[in-house]
Amino acid sequence: MRQTSSAAILPDARVGSDLAVNIQSFARHLRAENLSPRTVQTYTESCYQLTRFLAEKGMPQDVANISREHVEALMTDLLERWKPATANNRFRGL
Repeated sequence: MRQTSSAAILPDARVGSDLAVNIQSFARHLRAENLSPRTVQTYTESCYQLTRFLAEKGMPQDVANISREHVEALMTDLLERWKPATANNRFRGL
């Protein structure tokens, strides 16, 4: 299945500033937990992927307004395009 390169899901200053601040905090937490750099990268890429998905679909981008249904919509989209293991990996990152 086709996978998006990591460059396509990295942060964009125009997308989700509320989410971007929280993602940076999350990344700091992951590093403080001494997780591998690759794990930190994978988990933060998952978060940025959610940010882009929400923006593209016109869904809420403030953390307080994101619900389970929004994450489920992303997961449905991922499962339509990627292998289940890849979608599961992205879900774990979130």
